[in-house]
Amino acid sequence: GPLPKSLGRLSSLNSLGLANNQFKGTLPESIGQLSKLKSLELVGNQFYGTLPESIGQLSKLEVLRIDDNISFCQFVKPESFFYGDNNPLILQVSPKWSPPFQLETLSLLSWRRVPKFPNWLQAQQRLTLLDLSSTRISDIVPTWFCNLSSQFSYLNLSHNQLHGVIPSIPKAELSYLNNNRFSGSLPRLPPNVGELDLSNNLFIGNLSHFLCGSTDKPNQLSILHLGDNLLSGDIPDCWMNWPYLIVVARENNKFKGNIPSSMGYLRELQSLHLRNNRLNGEVPIALQNCKELMVIDLSQNEFAGAQHLGWGKGFRI
Repeated sequence: GPLPKSLGRLSSLNSLGLANNQFKGTLPESIGQLSKLKSLELVGNQFYGTLPESIGQLSKLEVLRIDDNISFCQFVKPESFFYGDNNPLILQVSPKWSPPFQLETLSLLSWRRVPKFPNWLQAQQRLTLLDLSSTRISDIVPTWFCNLSSQFSYLNLSHNQLHGVIPSIPKAELSYLNNNRFSGSLPRLPPNVGELDLSNNLFIGNLSHFLCGSTDKPNQLSILHLGDNLLSGDIPDCWMNWPYLIVVARENNKFKGNIPSSMGYLRELQSLHLRNNRLNGEVPIALQNCKELMVIDLSQNEFAGAQHLGWGKGFRI
């Protein structure tokens, strides 16, 4: 049932967790009287309507979670963490809006719609986790965002309608830009990126500039997904620069030529996907050095002479 108006009398309360129940209705205005409240978690209930303006009076509030409710119709002031996943919400604020808060975490996964890329993020200097996936954003990524991303540990912009050329790869440790409409050639890959998913876009061109640029820092990349794009040309021969790679996926592109022998330097490699390209020639014996390799798919190419590698179950040539 609904929350009682008398909730506001709990003046010493600093944490209120009501997650995964069957509360419903609107939040009482008296919630703004909980002046010591630091954490408010309303996940997995049936609340709806407008969040009361009195929430703005909760000056100590650090965590607000309203995930998985029917519908809240207002974006409010959190102080550090805002989780609003899986709500049928539309985020509409003025392009000139300047938020009075600094977030560390913003997660709006699967909101009904965030119409444009949020310009107000430009002022967020503490943000380390950003999830705007599956929010139906139809826009370009502004140039200022690539500089902002250097402070991220996690960035997810996947499953939207983002388009245009990416001026630089976001510098987040874990970065997911897959299932959009990004186009153009790939810029150089920063050395600090640990996981990068650019699959299911419209990227074109070869990978030489993307992978083979000189760097004075060790490359940390462990997972690279480039499948289902329009990439072409030879696979570059500089894989010795990426010693921590565990997964490499480049299926359903237009790569041609041979698999370079430097892929034998990927001693940590566990999964290699090159299906449905235009590759040919012999599979290099240097891949035998990849002792951790468990899954490899080279099908729908024109390879020959792979039998000498002794590959069996889990390997598709």
